[in-house]
Amino acid sequence: MHGGENQGGSLTFNAQPFIRAGLRKSAQLLNLNVMPMTTLETITAYFKADPLKVLYLLGGAGGVWFWIKEWRARVRIRAESKSDSALEGVLTMSVEFINLGTEPTSVSANAYVTAMTHDGKKTIQIPLTAVGDRQIQPHAPKTIEFTGQCSEQEYLFSWYRVCRFTFSRGFNTKVCSLNAERQKITYVRAIVGRLLLKAFRYVP
Repeated sequence: MHGGENQGGSLTFNAQPFIRAGLRKSAQLLNLNVMPMTTLETITAYFKADPLKVLYLLGGAGGVWFWIKEWRARVRIRAESKSDSALEGVLTMSVEFINLGTEPTSVSANAYVTAMTHDGKKTIQIPLTAVGDRQIQPHAPKTIEFTGQCSEQEYLFSWYRVCRFTFSRGFNTKVCSLNAERQKITYVRAIVGRLLLKAFRYVP
């Protein structure tokens, strides 16, 4: 038995070794790492030994706050096709953008649209060029026109159209539609639909 003798000569029971042994055994059974308890004095001594560690701590917290602010200020773009027409080999498309961030951005002058021909035999790609001012202010809808050369018949009867846009700030954005009626669909449906149309000549 662990014990010690006090000043009066009587034996006293020391329970600390048994407590430590119990904790170690519990940790082994639960497969856990039991960290020793750190007192306030230990933490104070840690920083007293190297005062520069306080600066490291503050710098780390400042870095975390910087990335939090960057995340909150990120630019998110919502886009929606308002109209498109293919006349005499010229595709004209109007797209409305909404900047959901806190900083202005601008859409790239170059975009493109891809689609599947009505028979599913070919994927067409049409380069587009933005016309006019391309800057998008926060929370202010902005309609921008794009034009490009295309085959009128191929585009009018195409399926699963995907328009891609890039920005000076913010992630790329896609606008997907089913056909000439501009029924909005998801990008996943556009990809799966193209596969089905190509393999089985089938539009779900």
